[in-house]
Amino acid sequence: MSGPQGESHDDGAVVRGNVVTDTRTPYNFALYTDYGAAWVTVADNVVRRADNTAVLHVHPPLDNVVYRGNVWDADPVGSDAVPDSVTYENNATITDAADLDAAEARAQAGPRRR
Repeated sequence: MSGPQGESHDDGAVVRGNVVTDTRTPYNFALYTDYGAAWVTVADNVVRRADNTAVLHVHPPLDNVVYRGNVWDADPVGSDAVPDSVTYENNATITDAADLDAAEARAQAGPRRR
């Protein structure tokens, strides 16, 4: 997705609870925010076997984009130097297949309702 997706996180886009597997081209990303994306939250997703899981450095830059609580089997491009305009918190890179299976099952089950 690209460009502003709202005027705040209250009305912005949310990409949540997806399981993305086998994204197999070096120029595609499993979870992709690009071209000045703003007011986007990418949360609680699982990515495995992708050539690229996500990218945090794009042009024009991301603005008010949140990556939170995602699980992947490889670090996103740019996660070693997260831009100031991106919130990157509580994401996990897991390489153990059994742990990835468990994360995938949790994502597919959805949030627990009380």
